[in-house]
Amino acid sequence: MADIDGRAARRRRNRDAVIEAAVSLMQEGVLDPSVEQITERSGVSPRSVFRYFESLDEMRRAVLLATVDRSRPLLAPLDEDGPLEGRVARLIDARLAMCERAAGAARAARLREPQVPTIAEDLAVLRGDVRRQVRTYFGAELGQRRPDDAEQLAALVEVLLSFEAWDHLCRVQGRDPDFIRRAWSRALAGLLGSSPAMNGNGSDPYPAGSARRA
Repeated sequence: MADIDGRAARRRRNRDAVIEAAVSLMQEGVLDPSVEQITERSGVSPRSVFRYFESLDEMRRAVLLATVDRSRPLLAPLDEDGPLEGRVARLIDARLAMCERAAGAARAARLREPQVPTIAEDLAVLRGDVRRQVRTYFGAELGQRRPDDAEQLAALVEVLLSFEAWDHLCRVQGRDPDFIRRAWSRALAGLLGSSPAMNGNGSDPYPAGSARRA
């Protein structure tokens, strides 16, 4: 029994070492690490890597799930009390921390998302969690609006605070965290602190199904 328990523990340690090696490589920008790079970093032999994972895509999925688990506290319910400014700051701090922590694994997963259904499903679950956090956290502001207005506003906030938006600001525009924090704060204050535009008769000038004319 002791031998069996020892082998199981060794297997878990080696599997975790492979995942940690892949995570660190992805965080360094190696989004598609080779078996050779992983074995060199982890100290686990190539044969053992494929004993723990049936394929590299299964390993990539394990990396994504491990990263999501570590980021889970940042998706936990936040304090919903207090003025809007403070709540916006708390959510932005949590979202920036999550994006930075998950950057490598998230970028790698997005590369494989179109080809690997299980990774696509995992990302869909994560996006759902992010969506629920936004809608719960800003429930007071959304609840003051009509259903169509609330849905549009929630969708905008979700996109604004998405990993994809953060990644574009970081990698394409070269923005630093302080710039992103200030930009997000200003945008959220404008979106959540303002009333929807209305015509003089109190109706929405762009109701569902209409198109704004240039």
